[in-house]
Amino acid sequence: MANTERLKALQLVRDAKNAVNEALSSVTSADKANPLQKLENCLEELEELLISSMLDEKIAELQGYQKQLESVNALVKKKIGDLKSVAEKVDAAAKAIGIIIDIVGKVAALAAL
Repeated sequence: MANTERLKALQLVRDAKNAVNEALSSVTSADKANPLQKLENCLEELEELLISSMLDEKIAELQGYQKQLESVNALVKKKIGDLKSVAEKVDAAAKAIGIIIDIVGKVAALAAL
């Protein structure tokens, strides 16, 4: 996998994490804070995973994070309509992870030939 995709995904994850942190600082209700906290935790772990260069070995873990981002983000969209920009950034990060998963999978299939 090219480092360009990984760096772009890392930047998108960091942008989403910053947006979530900013949103968390202004949220007063636990009902709104809980899904944001889950997003923050997921994004933080994902950032650490992307920084490590072990993506080939971690493809299943990446898929789990992508699904977790999408799932929790759907909850955020449903419960917190006024945080649309946060949800859009998390969507972008999840899509970037999907692209990485696809690239790594194709590289692995070609290497097996």
